[in-house]
Amino acid sequence: MSGSGNTGVGSVGDMVARMRTVMPAAWFPMTAPGADVSATPVLDGLLSGTGWAWSYCYALTLYVIQQARLATATGGLLDMICSDFFGTLLKRLATETDDAFRDRIRANLLIPRVTRAAVSAAIATLLGQVPEIFEPSRAADTGGYGSSAVPAAGGGGGYAAAGIAFGSSEMPFQYRVTVCAGSSRTTRASQASYIDGTGAMQIAGRYVTRYTVPASGAATPLIEPRGFNLIKDSVGWSGCVAAATGAGAQWALEGAAADAVWAGQPVLQVSIIRGGSITGPAAVVASDGNAVTGSAWVMLPSDPDLLVFSLRISDPDRAGSAVIQPSRLGMAGKWQRITATLPTALPGAGSGKRRVSIMLIGAAIGPVSAPVLTQCWQIEPGTTASSYIPSARQIGIREADSLVAVTPVSSLPVETSSLYEAIGRAAPAGSVAWTAVSG
Repeated sequence: MSGSGNTGVGSVGDMVARMRTVMPAAWFPMTAPGADVSATPVLDGLLSGTGWAWSYCYALTLYVIQQARLATATGGLLDMICSDFFGTLLKRLATETDDAFRDRIRANLLIPRVTRAAVSAAIATLLGQVPEIFEPSRAADTGGYGSSAVPAAGGGGGYAAAGIAFGSSEMPFQYRVTVCAGSSRTTRASQASYIDGTGAMQIAGRYVTRYTVPASGAATPLIEPRGFNLIKDSVGWSGCVAAATGAGAQWALEGAAADAVWAGQPVLQVSIIRGGSITGPAAVVASDGNAVTGSAWVMLPSDPDLLVFSLRISDPDRAGSAVIQPSRLGMAGKWQRITATLPTALPGAGSGKRRVSIMLIGAAIGPVSAPVLTQCWQIEPGTTASSYIPSARQIGIREADSLVAVTPVSSLPVETSSLYEAIGRAAPAGSVAWTAVSG
């Protein structure tokens, strides 16, 4: 906080200097420039007491200004701003950073409201699919009766005819939402990641189908079995990676990086401070004796002094067990995922428990100009790296994906509270007389 030190605007020293400038010069001797000892130590002590109070007030004023704006508010004050605008409709998610929460607040402040399109967009954002909306007072939804002479008039049809519904002008501002409008949905009951068409990582909510986006061809659903991320805090990094400085490298946690593979989440910066062998941060977990796969996303700087940068997975208690997978130096400036598999421990498959460590290592011929960025670490059972499973304070779990065909009358599970929350943001209470939700 500004004003807490002895130098700079608003500091105790600054406040003391300001008070001395308005005191009569003949009252007290002036300390010579560059002198090691003050000519007025008693006066300096008295002024420092008052200066500390003024410095505190100055810093507090700056803090209040910062917390009074959505763009700069932090912590609990940001939650209070959200509560003032949205009440209980919008809350901070578990482990959500200030910047990510701020982005959601901004998005909800600016969303379209109180229109059919607004309700449709809010639900599509939540569920990943556009809902079907039927308004009894809207002729375009109900259709109209045709005739033998003009069978297609008004949409055509009659009793029990396909594509026609009964409406009423006595039901204004009322509608029905069908949330299972797609041909298929997933029954996965947990969130997990996917890479969108731009190459950025996104997090899909529960029951939302994820899609793979190949270099060529159309996107297809991503179907994966039940999975685990054995790292207990891959999102917040607390207790996940070693805090000490390794040989030739040091690392620091960057708050919420907008250009990260998972935007808005903390990124670890690994600075290479001298040449030679580089030992980066590490994470250690407990596992059984079966094969496990470690993975980490990294972004390398473009620097000729960086010779190699790799992911190393090993059993710390078994010499010679390490498996090393190098990154691609040609992808400097772009996020890439490095994966390496530690095979079944000997002797025997699945025998007992063991520790598993993943570590970033490398080599350089000198200091590297920019740090290596890394994020989204994962250690999972098996020999294949699945999509990233975020974990916070406990092992991360992804339920199995299972695509099932649905119809508008099917009854797949829907997060009702989240659905009504989405509708409530777009159509505030009092603007809608009745809403039915099916699916």
